[in-house]
Order: sequence, then structure tokens, then C-alpha cells
Amino acid sequence: LESAVMNVIKHNPNIYRDTSLDYLGSSPLLDHSNSDKIYSAGENFYNDIKHYVTIKITSGQNSNRYTFRYYGSDEDWNNSQTSEIFICYAFDKNTNGGSEGHHSFRFKGRLKKKLTNIFETEFVSKIDKELNLTHTETK
Repeated sequence: LESAVMNVIKHNPNIYRDTSLDYLGSSPLLDHSNSDKIYSAGENFYNDIKHYVTIKITSGQNSNRYTFRYYGSDEDWNNSQTSEIFICYAFDKNTNGGSEGHHSFRFKGRLKKKLTNIFETEFVSKIDKELNLTHTETK
């Protein structure tokens, strides 16, 4: 899944990801295997490649920012037969949006649908094609 995600990001001109901290690999602030080293991820904290990925998707007049995460822990990734991503944060160009965890979408059904439709059309459907799979949606 990770290879397909990165390939779609790399080859879709409608998707942008800040790569300025890629040289660090996964953010040591999140990766416990590197707990003896501390690097400041700064603005890039939610763009650590391994746990969280932040992208900007431009589609027509829309320019949205998404942070998604791979589901599970390192142990899950090593042992699971399946993999998933899920949206942590989503915002439009006017910073309307929020995080599912803080229930900020609860009363904004149209905005949530608009943001998730663009994410699915410009990103998830292309990952499906890359993997020759059809995704399943959980609510």
C-alpha cells in the first residue's frame, strides 16, 4: 500500500507533498526505534512518511489539504494481510474542515462529503488502480 500511495503522489500533478524532511526518513519523534535521536519535524510533523502523510490536492477550483494515516502499528504492518489508510484531518482552501477525532465534521455534512469525494476521486481511486484492487469504505 505504501509504495502505491507514494507512486500515486509522485505521478499525479494534482497532488503535492512537502518532501523537505524526507532525508530523515520516518519522523524520529514518532518512531520509537530511534528514541535516542530527537529531530525537530516542525511544520512537517504530520508528514513523516511512515505514520502520517500530508498532501494537498487541487481539483478544479478546489485546493484541499489532507493528512492521512496508515492504520495500525509497526507490528500490525509486519503481520497483517491487509492494510488501510484513513483521513485524520481535511481542510479546504479557506481552512474549513477539521478532524474526525474532534467531531468537527459532525454538523458539516456537505463539506465532509465534498472533501472526501475529492480525496477518493483524485487519490484513493488511483491507488486502487495502481494495486488493481477495489477499496472498501468504513464509516
